[in-house]
Amino acid sequence: MSINAAASCHKVNHNPEMERIEKKLTTEHEYDADTGDIVERSANKVQKNDKNDESNISSQTNLTKDEVCAGLIHQLETIENAKEKSEFVERIMKILNDVSRKIDKNVTDLLLRGPAISSDGIRVLLSDDPEEIAEVITRSALKPHESCISYEQLLDLDKNVRGLYGRAHYEKATMHDVVRRIVRPVCEETGKSYAEYLNPDGLIISAFITHSWNEKFSEVVKYLTTVFQSSLKKPNIWICAFALLQGDYKKIKDQVQGDGNLETSPFVLALKEADFFVVLRNSNTDLYTRIWCVCELLFAMKFGLVPNRTLITGPETFANTETTCLEAESSVVEDKVQILEYLELNYGAEDVDEKIREFRKMKLRTTTGWQLKHLLLFLIGCIAIIAAAGVISVMMLQPTPSIDVDKEIERIITTEFPNLEESLSEEDSPQYNAFDLLVRNSDAEDLGVRKILQQFGLYSMYFKTGGSDWTQKRNWLESNYHCDWYGINCTDGEVLVLDLGNNNLAGEIPGEIRTLTSLLHLNLGKNMLTNVPSDIGAMTSIITLDLSKNDLTSVPSNVGAMTSLITLDLSENDLISVPSNVAKTERCNTKKVKYLIKTSN
Repeated sequence: MSINAAASCHKVNHNPEMERIEKKLTTEHEYDADTGDIVERSANKVQKNDKNDESNISSQTNLTKDEVCAGLIHQLETIENAKEKSEFVERIMKILNDVSRKIDKNVTDLLLRGPAISSDGIRVLLSDDPEEIAEVITRSALKPHESCISYEQLLDLDKNVRGLYGRAHYEKATMHDVVRRIVRPVCEETGKSYAEYLNPDGLIISAFITHSWNEKFSEVVKYLTTVFQSSLKKPNIWICAFALLQGDYKKIKDQVQGDGNLETSPFVLALKEADFFVVLRNSNTDLYTRIWCVCELLFAMKFGLVPNRTLITGPETFANTETTCLEAESSVVEDKVQILEYLELNYGAEDVDEKIREFRKMKLRTTTGWQLKHLLLFLIGCIAIIAAAGVISVMMLQPTPSIDVDKEIERIITTEFPNLEESLSEEDSPQYNAFDLLVRNSDAEDLGVRKILQQFGLYSMYFKTGGSDWTQKRNWLESNYHCDWYGINCTDGEVLVLDLGNNNLAGEIPGEIRTLTSLLHLNLGKNMLTNVPSDIGAMTSIITLDLSKNDLTSVPSNVGAMTSLITLDLSENDLISVPSNVAKTERCNTKKVKYLIKTSN
């Protein structure tokens, strides 16, 4: 059954076995507290003619729990949709209430959440054994700190969101929109949170993300990518939209409020186990006008995550805003009441507001890789000082040599591409034009090897694919700083994202693109490209590669050498086949590429 179809399901169909069980339970039976079984009523008991006639009791015959379980489980196994399962369990609960069967509240909460609706769930529903109930509850649901998605899964979701909304609407989509269009339908069909759907066994939390749902989803991905860019091991991320089972108001309220104790809410329990507290700011809403963000900050302070294990990312739009927790809002009114009562009892509103003001003033880290970076800088500094002490007198006596910009740039390029010496001298070749533009835009004090190589690769792309006819080319010829160019996202000068999708690129992708060695995401979809260079195999950092909707007839086998590649989109081209080392089957169940999309070829 498709996700969209799930929303159209209404009632659970009865089958004869279920009709028999239901009839017996509702009209002919009652719960026997002494035996724990559901027993048949005598005729006199049903008619209530003689409530005290003990002789009638001897005519009772038992319908054992095993028999009841067998019938209910048989019906449950015929139901595929989670919403239908929930309705089925609610009916069973009503039936049991009708025969005076008291149901443990924990069991009720568990089963109505959805993920534990199973054979075990039915058995425990009829159980009187507290240990059995506790064991099933523990086994059937992930703990809050296990309800995470991986960093890579966030990037995969971003890919899906881009595909769903298209280039024109992607930038406008908020977290609310993504939950409504993608996350909630998954929850309704599977009965699981989005995180549990992706990771049934759970992922232990690394980073707790405090944020507002009013943010643009593109900002979520952009700024989380930035904050974890230097992490050698990418984190497991706890985001409430993915960690909780999304559904109607009551479902959300029941999960969040739980037993009424704020300290046992999933937010607080997950935060307590986190390695990092990540403050994800946005350009739409000040986080501390949202009561849950206020609550999360106070608990992050309580758990010792602030300041040393706190990372902050996103625009400073509201950095100097004055707010009060008393005016902070919540989607669920009861949440605000519960949180304010807790804060007032443990801190006081004025103290909370002061803590927020102090937090806004803190100079906090923006990436996880700062320790290694600073250590390296310190060591390099020490070495430089020692070296300088030994040669300073010689350096002072030597005249400063003049640098020939042309020759230095040529040296850098030909060292990387020895076979390009001839192309660099051929006027009007893409490589010559790229080299010429580099020379004109560079000076003797700005000849870093990485900058030269990256810009040479980018300029070669521009001239090789008809850059003058591109739909968007802002700053590509006007600025000598490539991070300001259209379609490029950088960190510390390294290009991480190159997005030139649907931009009227035509012709061949140049091999010089391999100079973008830090590139994570390359989108060249919806263009008129005809060839992929074998050099692309050297781009081993790329995670997602979109070459869809072009005029490609083949793909080089070197793509199989892209060891980080997770998603490769080759759909709607003129491909005859895909190299076997890229995908062994149509569904691409290889370790190298997790998702291969190659429809309409």
